[in-house]
Amino acid sequence: MTRLISTLDSNFSKFAQNTMARRRPDRNYVISQLKHYQTQYNKNGLFNDYLVRLEAFALGMEETGLLDIAGMVFSKLAKLPTTDEMKEQFLRGGLRVARKQRDPIHILARIVDLKKLYEKNGDTHSRFKMLFAEESALTDIVGNFRQAKEKYRTVSKQSSSLNRYIIQLARTKVEIAKMLRPKEAYPMLLEAKSLFESTAFDNGVRYVEKMLAKY
Repeated sequence: MTRLISTLDSNFSKFAQNTMARRRPDRNYVISQLKHYQTQYNKNGLFNDYLVRLEAFALGMEETGLLDIAGMVFSKLAKLPTTDEMKEQFLRGGLRVARKQRDPIHILARIVDLKKLYEKNGDTHSRFKMLFAEESALTDIVGNFRQAKEKYRTVSKQSSSLNRYIIQLARTKVEIAKMLRPKEAYPMLLEAKSLFESTAFDNGVRYVEKMLAKY
């Protein structure tokens, strides 16, 4: 087993070094190789060893400036069956990379992932902080939608429409308002109502009007 681990680790290290030596690694090749090594490590009961190698690979890509690959790998790590503590670590790595790339749509995605993780764990304080971060990211996207789309670094799917982001921003403001004192919540709800109205999302408008009627 020791020899097997040594061989796998050696091969993975060569793959990582070769990838870092390229100015523009082929994304599809990297994905295929990561799937190959995941299968090999898993088949031999070495999943934890694979996690260690994969995180080191992501950090190496980030340090080398290959941020597209680093972001992709952090995203992959966050989807693997690990502890919530590790998942948070990987998501924060992905968020850090997205911020380095100034990619607001991926920044938003990692923030939402973190928010859901904290919500699942009942961490109200951290979830509240992520709601404000989500509002900020959405405000950036809505205010600079064309630039945000241009910076969206992915080939797997398209970004949402502007209206969807506006509705998401309105919903985020509503969620924040629910956790604020009435004096602070009221103007936040008015902003949410205005955003819903701008997209003709009548259900959202009616929902906010019911909330406003309570004040």
